[in-house]
Amino acid sequence: MTMLPQVFQDGGISNIYLPVHEIPDWFCHATGTCHACYCVPSSSSFDICCFNICVVYTCSDSRGNFESSCGAKIRIEAKGQILEYSPEIFRVPEANENMLWLSHHTLSYKLEAGDSVECSIILPACFQVKKFGIHLVSPHQNPADKE
Repeated sequence: MTMLPQVFQDGGISNIYLPVHEIPDWFCHATGTCHACYCVPSSSSFDICCFNICVVYTCSDSRGNFESSCGAKIRIEAKGQILEYSPEIFRVPEANENMLWLSHHTLSYKLEAGDSVECSIILPACFQVKKFGIHLVSPHQNPADKE
């Protein structure tokens, strides 16, 4: 069965779910783990106002043999503050199929040169993170630029 892309707005945070297995190439800080750390380069001339997180994951048991309260959590540490976010709606892929989750967050503060950002994705045990990436966005940045 082919799943169409799904978009959900959740308290000002946009979440998109797609049945794909690759992170877009503009996520230049992609890892194969559930954790990423990024330091805004000192050469950056723009403040960072938002960021995108992208996760490719799979589920070994999509029949629902996990807690009904299960869901994903994004944990972000920056400027001495911790932000935790769990989406209201979380897509469960078919067993052993890949799902891409793109989550767009606007910061209540600006990240500047030298600031570091640590992001983690926390999923229930039956889910496996295959790829994880972060992309920091400046309001003045050319969309084709990779930062």
